[in-house]
Amino acid sequence: MVMTLPELASYLRITEAIAARLVDETDMPRVSIAGKVRFQQPAVDSWLAGLRADPLAVIEQPPPTELRPGPASDALPPAGPDAQPWVTAEALAALAHGATEASQNMARLTLRDALLSLNDGVLTKLTQASRGRLRLHPEEAHRTSPWRLEDSSDGVIDAIRLAWGEGPGAPSGFADRARLVVELSACHLTVALEGPGGGPVNEDAESADRGYALVSRPSGWALSKSVELPSPAPTLARVVAFVSRELDHLAPRWASYALRSV
Repeated sequence: MVMTLPELASYLRITEAIAARLVDETDMPRVSIAGKVRFQQPAVDSWLAGLRADPLAVIEQPPPTELRPGPASDALPPAGPDAQPWVTAEALAALAHGATEASQNMARLTLRDALLSLNDGVLTKLTQASRGRLRLHPEEAHRTSPWRLEDSSDGVIDAIRLAWGEGPGAPSGFADRARLVVELSACHLTVALEGPGGGPVNEDAESADRGYALVSRPSGWALSKSVELPSPAPTLARVVAFVSRELDHLAPRWASYALRSV
């Protein structure tokens, strides 16, 4: 099994931020596929078996806020036996072992449609929280990240993203400016405030209490939080309620950062 960083974190039962530091600061085996770092489960297992100490002891422990769990209310319950899951397990598999298969394009299309239905559900809250400033990309093709393998720059689609931003002339995903993002992977749903450049120096205490971590990336920074997707997936109503609550928290922070970066 070949794993992405989020899948590695899930496999090791640690946060994605800790997994990233473990990769950066140790000799954990990894491979490069089309310029993307991936992890082979047998190689990771062998590496772990050969260690004489807890691998987390190899790296400097991060600030407590990176390990602080979110509130229990963040847990997304699975859909009941008589309820319709927001997404199916078969479709989510198109972001896991099917992430490099063009035959899974239609399954990924259903996930894109699920994200757009989520947008419809949170639109009122987002409009209120951002005072009408945040919206989807005006061009239909750029309202989510690619779902067709042929449109992927690296031959892998292991997540699909929906972004809200502001202003004319925006590239796909509002990549050149501050934005709010929801990302769907095979195992997690992530909500984030992202931006280019250096970003905030520290996450605020309230965000840390809610389980957010501030991370640096080659393309910028992100104040993000991920929750695990149960099986079966939760209902759309449950996902809308969770994402609406998080957008209400992130929208004022987006407005503050956008103002400072003008």
